[in-house]
Amino acid sequence: VTISRIIIIVIIAVILIAMGNAISMTTLERTREFGILRTLGFRRGAILGMVVSEGTLQALVGAVIGCAVVQGVISANLINTVSTCGITITLTAGAEVWAGGVGVICLGGLLGSLTPAWRASRLQIVTAIAHKE
Repeated sequence: VTISRIIIIVIIAVILIAMGNAISMTTLERTREFGILRTLGFRRGAILGMVVSEGTLQALVGAVIGCAVVQGVISANLINTVSTCGITITLTAGAEVWAGGVGVICLGGLLGSLTPAWRASRLQIVTAIAHKE
């Protein structure tokens, strides 16, 4: 059970890194766009909020799709239990599981997008507009 918990923590860390990387690549591709938005009067906080909101929204959509798939698998009786080392766990997917899963994943999306959002909000306008893809 301890090893399973460690594996789950490592998986969550890898997902956080992957989400941060995805948002980072997106913000890198949109560097000129952020420069133009800053030229039009958008403040640094607005850019930061935009990127964090985008990362959190992507995580929310993924969480809802993932929870719906799990709900379907359990409801269709494809997988009811998981057994390992003499321990059997019965799988359930009710409102509490949905709330917990969606909450944790959205938190991960928020945390994973903070660094790219911070970088995007700190771009110098001239440097951002001169950026070539």
